[in-house]
Amino acid sequence: MILCVSRAIKKGKKIAGFSLIELAIVMTIVGLFVATASQTYRLYTKRTALNSSLEKKNNIEIALGKFMSVNGRLPCPADPALAVGAANAGLENCRPNNVAYPTLACNATNSLCRIEGARGFVFPAAGTTVQGTVPPNPGPERVLRGAVPYVTLGLSPRDAYDGWGSMFTYAVTEMLASSFFLSQGGTTNNCIEVCNKVNENASLSLNAGAGRILTDVVYASYGNGTGTCGTSFTTGACHAAVSVDRIRTRFQGKVSDTYAASNANFGDPCSGTVKNLAVIMRACEATASVSFNEANGAIDHRRWDEGTGTDIKRRNPNVEVAGVQAFDSWMLAVVSHGPDRKGGWNAQGSMPIPCAGQGRDVINCTMNSASFIDPTYVSTTPGTTFYDDAFVSTSPIRESDKWHFSTIASIRNKEGTMVGIGTDSPGTALDVNGAVRAMDAESTAYCNNAGGNCFEARVIGGSGIACSSGWMKGIVNGQAVCETKINTTQIVSGVGSCAAGSYLQGFCSNGTRICKVPGNPDPVCP
Repeated sequence: MILCVSRAIKKGKKIAGFSLIELAIVMTIVGLFVATASQTYRLYTKRTALNSSLEKKNNIEIALGKFMSVNGRLPCPADPALAVGAANAGLENCRPNNVAYPTLACNATNSLCRIEGARGFVFPAAGTTVQGTVPPNPGPERVLRGAVPYVTLGLSPRDAYDGWGSMFTYAVTEMLASSFFLSQGGTTNNCIEVCNKVNENASLSLNAGAGRILTDVVYASYGNGTGTCGTSFTTGACHAAVSVDRIRTRFQGKVSDTYAASNANFGDPCSGTVKNLAVIMRACEATASVSFNEANGAIDHRRWDEGTGTDIKRRNPNVEVAGVQAFDSWMLAVVSHGPDRKGGWNAQGSMPIPCAGQGRDVINCTMNSASFIDPTYVSTTPGTTFYDDAFVSTSPIRESDKWHFSTIASIRNKEGTMVGIGTDSPGTALDVNGAVRAMDAESTAYCNNAGGNCFEARVIGGSGIACSSGWMKGIVNGQAVCETKINTTQIVSGVGSCAAGSYLQGFCSNGTRICKVPGNPDPVCP
């Protein structure tokens, strides 16, 4: 029996399947494919996130430029700890934690702060104005840090978050984000705060007092907020987003004025709810003002230096002191915290990855820092040189003396002058020396260089080529060449017959015959 079984095994068919060596080879090949695909996918997602972040950066810079051109200042930051859709989310907040100036403080969540800047500012004496030069440096200027105020800038919430889902950090020199830039406050500039609160349909009055003017809005809310003057105000769920802008437009630069607390002025943020209007404005000496001047920036911008192997201060080419480009004088900073999202706030108003540990990019998320480091040297190796932030932007896209942002997506020439591209002497409204590529063009006519011999574009569209009577026999310079019908009643038998040696070629519109002599040019109608 044993011999039979042994013989059966020896003579049996070979069992199909992979050997261990074959299986190992297959698994190795599959692993290589998976690793390659995984790496390709990681590169794709990284590139997509970066491109999305850069596109949003451009949108923010354009919006900042438009805001600055319209309001004469930069916006204050928003609070990133407010989730998208929450009351006041995305709105600028120029007074973190509702503290009185010149206190330096952060709010309760450490998401919106007023901190010392990288350089100082000397407030001008009464009757003087600072313009064009960097002031001395006896004490620190202030910087406000928080998030991009997307609602104030007219952007959508998605524009405020980078490609990795973190809200862009936004820091701005306080001097450049205040209406009259009198942000030092206190008794130094004889500034006071003027407050009033009235019920819906009543008139709110503000008076700066003798020798002062109303400068900037500290607080304004038309809605169902609570609180009283002398204590503090709390914005309610019902709040008109235009409150600050409407109050600023009405009162800024005036000694006194009144404004109705009505839906007509603010819109109706909550129909059927009894509302009130609460306002706090700063009032300062009318003779002590500071014009918007980039030289008053107080942010430190740094870049990697290959020679020293460290981050060094970057000079601002737009600001000079004694003929030398200045340090620590950048107006603002917009930061994307990159793939690791360290120190970035999400749309739910929380910070998943704390701003902690080692790395150069930690400086960019530290709330009490007025310094920001550019990604000129990126290192993903853990340690002191680690850096993966996508970018640091330090200026808006600003209008020039000739161009104006009429909307976020369009610009116009304010002077109505001719514009040349590739030529210093334009001869038309837009004169391009070279090819023009238009993916979707609209035009009324196409002409020669002298503006003549025009061909109307509507002809291409099938209109403007019909004849009112008769028929069209051609198109010349974009115009239909028409021929009227022959008046057959004028054709009389035997009258006007062709002379000997000619033959009948046709009839003119007046009924006369067209006779042609062979070899001669074609005759024409009278």
